[in-house]
Amino acid sequence: MNDFRPWIRPTVLGPFLTTFSFVAIAHLTFGEEVLLAGHRLDSLLLGLLTMGFFSSALVVMLIMADVTFLQRKWRKLPTGGSAWLSSMLAPVFTFGLWSRLGWGDGESVPETVARIVIPMAVSCYGLRLFFGKKP
Repeated sequence: MNDFRPWIRPTVLGPFLTTFSFVAIAHLTFGEEVLLAGHRLDSLLLGLLTMGFFSSALVVMLIMADVTFLQRKWRKLPTGGSAWLSSMLAPVFTFGLWSRLGWGDGESVPETVARIVIPMAVSCYGLRLFFGKKP
C-alpha cells in the first residue's frame, strides 16, 4: 500500500465528524443551556473546541491501534466503509464506556487519568480489531 489516503482520511475525519455533530445537535436542541448560559455563540465555540481536543486524542489512539495491529500482523490498515464506521463509532463507544464506568471519585489523579484514557483506548483498539480485515 503506497497511498495512505484511503486509511488516513477516515481515521482523522471520523471522530471529528461525530463529535462536532454531537455538539451541533446539543446546541440546536438545548440552545443556550449547553455550556454557558446566555452566550449562544460562545457556548457553541467552547463545545467545538472541547470536542476538538477529545477528537484529536481519539485520532492518536486510532493511529496507535492501527500501527500496533499492523506491526503484529493481526489486521491490515482499515480502508473504505470499515475505516469510516470504526472511526465514527469510537467517540460513541468512549462516551458509552464513560457513562458505565464513571470517572472515579476524583481523589486520585492517576485513577482519574486511567478512567479517562483506558476507555478511549479500549474503544479504539476494540473497534479496529472488530472491523479490521485479517492480512
